Amino acid sequence: MAIALGNWKQLRRFLYTRPVYEDEQRLLEFARPDTVLVTNLGRGERIDALLKAAGHGDWVEPQRILELYHQRGADEPVFRALKDFASETLPFQSFSANSAFYHTMLLAFFLFESFKEDVAAPVVPVTAYATRVRRTLVDFAGKLVRTGGRVILKVTRATFQQLRLDALWAHSSSPPRFVWVT
Repeated sequence: MAIALGNWKQLRRFLYTRPVYEDEQRLLEFARPDTVLVTNLGRGERIDALLKAAGHGDWVEPQRILELYHQRGADEPVFRALKDFASETLPFQSFSANSAFYHTMLLAFFLFESFKEDVAAPVVPVTAYATRVRRTLVDFAGKLVRTGGRVILKVTRATFQQLRLDALWAHSSSPPRFVWVT
């Protein structure tokens, strides 16, 4: 549907959405939120030709516009993840000490994100926050046993299967190679 309102000089495209399901939960008729998206995409204007030339011709399709709408604010989870990983307040009074603390925190956060991507991906989603990773991969019952000069972690079969400890061990013992690109 295209509508020109009041002082709008150009027509705009309106997409009306009303979800029926949220994840696997069916929404009742009165609980379905209505959403109206207003866009200039897909109206045959210059922006459509520019998107097509850039290889993003599908961005004018209603389904893709809806996907892009759902990705708005995608950078906010990164900031929330950093806040969940470490403290928002700097602990020292001097600038130099706080600077060192902050840069160390960023390095640790980068290593944590790399760990999720390279090692923990079979068990924990890459989008998981630090609290979930800690509760899943660190806070589980087990027993360390030392015998025959070896240290063995004993866990229940259910924990072993749920956490896929064999896959985690395989991923952690074969780290990805670093490639320096100049």
